[in-house]
Amino acid sequence: MFKAVIVFLTFASAVFGLSTGTGKINPDTVTTLDVPKYLGLWYQMAADQIVYSTFEKDSFCSTAVYGDNGDGTLSVHNYATIGNPAGSPYVIDGYAYQTKPDTYPGQLKVVFNSSDAAPFPAPYWILELGPVNTNGLYDWAIVSDSISEFLFVLARDVATFNSQYKKSVYAELTKLGFTGKTAPIDTYQGADCVYESTRRHAQIKKMESK
Repeated sequence: MFKAVIVFLTFASAVFGLSTGTGKINPDTVTTLDVPKYLGLWYQMAADQIVYSTFEKDSFCSTAVYGDNGDGTLSVHNYATIGNPAGSPYVIDGYAYQTKPDTYPGQLKVVFNSSDAAPFPAPYWILELGPVNTNGLYDWAIVSDSISEFLFVLARDVATFNSQYKKSVYAELTKLGFTGKTAPIDTYQGADCVYESTRRHAQIKKMESK
């Protein structure tokens, strides 16, 4: 059933343009996207009710890492813990690509290598981007789809987003129509989160101690 829900929602979004919420159809996307500035590690700061009731059910500490595959596509690596901040790791990989990079650079499609995901590209639309930080990377991003059904708010640094951007980004989400079922719900990113890098460090330490 869980798999069926994910496949149906992705299929509806990608093919039929069906919506179970009140989001805007074909929302505006960014007109400029410097892809290298979008790569690297992102922390998920918020998502909507639909996300949390389907493929991110009982998830904590969600992150995403995007890389350059060198063939015009981007690698996608999503991570979360299940049940609690130190719970079992959940990882899903895939790739993304721009459908019309010259005219609509913020409109991408993503394909996941998982039996829980639909076996065809799904829309990944970047609606807004934050400023470029001192590392030369976009500081935050608002991501949705062609029917404003799924919402994701991403940031480079948890503390910086909460102190500098959260209030204005959430206000902008309201203007964009992300209310009700598609309103942002905070993603847990507490100090007790066991991220993928933390697990790797612990594994290395364990190996070194043997």
